[in-house]
Amino acid sequence: MNTFIKQNKQNILIILIVYVSASLFPAEQKAVIRAGVHISPPFIMSEADGDFFGMAIDIWESIAKKIEVETEYIPYRTVENLLNALQSRKIDLVLTNLTVTHDRAQRMRFSYPWYDAGQRIMINSGAKVSFWEQFLRSGQLSAYIGLFVLFIVISLALTFIRRRNNPVFTKNWLEGFTASLYDVIITSKSGRIQQNFGWIGYTLASIWMLFGMAVIAYITSTFTSNMAVSMGEQISSPMDLRGKETGVLFGSATAEYLQNAGISLIFFDNIDMAGEALAENTVKAVVADAPVVEYWVHQNPSLKLTPVGGLFQLEKYAFAGSFENSFMDQVSLEIIALHEQGFINDLKIKYFGY
Repeated sequence: MNTFIKQNKQNILIILIVYVSASLFPAEQKAVIRAGVHISPPFIMSEADGDFFGMAIDIWESIAKKIEVETEYIPYRTVENLLNALQSRKIDLVLTNLTVTHDRAQRMRFSYPWYDAGQRIMINSGAKVSFWEQFLRSGQLSAYIGLFVLFIVISLALTFIRRRNNPVFTKNWLEGFTASLYDVIITSKSGRIQQNFGWIGYTLASIWMLFGMAVIAYITSTFTSNMAVSMGEQISSPMDLRGKETGVLFGSATAEYLQNAGISLIFFDNIDMAGEALAENTVKAVVADAPVVEYWVHQNPSLKLTPVGGLFQLEKYAFAGSFENSFMDQVSLEIIALHEQGFINDLKIKYFGY
């Protein structure tokens, strides 16, 4: 043993020096970024084992490698929970397709945008609404009942006047009423007075004809509107959503925009829940980020959901951190580099095919 030590004395000394150095000066560890994520295909998706993937993950992993940081992914159920976690310093980074807004920019620090998008409406193209069902939903039944009652009252009054002032008018109430009702309808439709009642009669008939023209226009417009709705042409823009329960994601910029437009909203945690509610006709439409809607429809063809109309409320996606996070400048520089290198464009082709 002594002979072995003597022969390898130099090697043993080198090993001891290395060991001591490693103990006194440990290798520098990479900083760990706590990244909050929210499931939003195809930007953020989750494997069965809990690993995350998607376009936003691909972009961030490339950036994390360049700036030499490790990532701890922390999932959140809603966008609002995600933003609250950033505000309370539970996470360092918001990692999803987060829309840049004026309000958010006052509360957090955005990176350089990595995706241009907009909002789009999704409807259930397989859901058929009957003409009668739409007639009842629109509340027009009460209006037609009111018109019918008005016609009855005027016809009864006209019958009473005729029976009193016209000796040759039938004394049978039912016959007299039906004759008067017929004359009222003819006057409304054609403007022709069936009998001379003097100047008072002509004046009243003229007023009634003007009213009748409005009635005919109303009937025509409501029937046309109900027919269009029953044929599935009722939604193509945000203004068409008024009076219809619309699904949106909780805490999204879309929700704020539609609330300001006076749209009745139902909130969902994610696009899967919103899409399933639309398929079950719990809501009449879902509004979300266009790429999210288009990707979800593509992945669920059996549900017969369809994006309609064009893009509106154009927006940009970016990552976000707190104002104290100095690494956000590095993140922005790397995103600019990824744009210039064509990396992000390649990801668009990978996930969307264009």
